[in-house]
Amino acid sequence: MTRAVTLVELIITIAIAAILAIPAALLLTQTMGASVQSRNTMAALSLARAELERLDALNAFFNTVLNVTCATPTSVGTPLTTTMPNYGGSPYDVIRIVSCQTGNCCNVATNSQGVKRIVVTVRRNGTTATVCRLITYRTKHVNLGG
Repeated sequence: MTRAVTLVELIITIAIAAILAIPAALLLTQTMGASVQSRNTMAALSLARAELERLDALNAFFNTVLNVTCATPTSVGTPLTTTMPNYGGSPYDVIRIVSCQTGNCCNVATNSQGVKRIVVTVRRNGTTATVCRLITYRTKHVNLGG
């Protein structure tokens, strides 16, 4: 004997399926958004690391890329900001700020001491929201004790 499905049973089944599908759809939407955000963050982090590795390869405290703005050779110097749009052909802008943390970062004498702070910030083109920021330091003739 076959049993037919009534309209009430069909409506209840559809309602239960809809109730179960809504959280699943929201979860899928959140997962996709987080995946895109994660991809953007990893791309920005890779660009920031590439810039820091490029600076590290220079291996020179007074390389022109790492200069601060110096009024005189004995001044501490003011921070120098460099913006590199579309860094490496990417849809990201890299902003590098070099500042003198301590000591004298303008005097090239071998006995002068200095610590430069290098901040690399990555943003999507056309936005002001920071995706990634890395900070490192460069030293010259700094006594670390004794």
